[in-house]
Amino acid sequence: GGEAGRLAGKCVNKGRWPAFERQGGPAGPEPDLSFCTAYSDRTCCSRAQTDAVRISAVQLLEGMSDECRQLWLRLECAPCDPRLGTAKEMLVCTPFCERVHAACRSDWFTVDARTQELRPCHEADTVCSRLEDMSEGAADTCALAGFAAHDGSLLECFNGKEPAPKASKSTRSSKRSKSRGRGDKGGSRGVLGTGLFSGVLGAPDAWKECFVLSCGIVAVVLLVAQMPAFWDALSDMGLGRWGRGGRGVRAANRRKVHAAALARARAQQAAAYDDAFTN
Repeated sequence: GGEAGRLAGKCVNKGRWPAFERQGGPAGPEPDLSFCTAYSDRTCCSRAQTDAVRISAVQLLEGMSDECRQLWLRLECAPCDPRLGTAKEMLVCTPFCERVHAACRSDWFTVDARTQELRPCHEADTVCSRLEDMSEGAADTCALAGFAAHDGSLLECFNGKEPAPKASKSTRSSKRSKSRGRGDKGGSRGVLGTGLFSGVLGAPDAWKECFVLSCGIVAVVLLVAQMPAFWDALSDMGLGRWGRGGRGVRAANRRKVHAAALARARAQQAAAYDDAFTN
């Protein structure tokens, strides 16, 4: 009850971060975030908070390890998570604190003069120390950065995981269109009067292409079959049995072969007689 109950589910300002425009109101969509955009579907943040994180990201030392940079910036985006944005305490799950500490222990950090909280060193800083020399462990690292390590339910703390993006309106519209398309197969059957064409029209594009290609091949074969020159060419190649006339062509070929053999025999006989009379 009381103040805690009144603020349940409402955005609450967070220490060193700029004040929320949604302070006292619910988290909601914010398309104008300049950083931490994974939370744009539902957040307490606006451009003011994310600009601060973006500036911090630009000022990070070039020598900072990639893993430390990535995890630290996720930690900086934590207030934009609606669970933390609407909570009075900045609870970070202990496993994530451990990941941050392990990844950053050899990187250089300092205490911010304005907020008195831990942050990575910038190019302009003159006094910096390695994190392992400033922090006693994972929980201490989160505490020095303005958070509190939490060992309880992962639903009550920031675990470093960014929310999955929601499907856009165009994607949802496309899915609905496909669903309607699948439901219209019966209508196609009614218009064309046959289940065959209905199945083809409702089939995937690849099957439609195969169907069209098959029809094209059949049409070409039927067209060629009407050309006499085609069958004559088959006969010339010794494939007469495939030509026009079928058995008639084969019989004609046999007669030609027989006549040629008879002519050769007669020529040989005449030559033999000539030799006999000459001798």
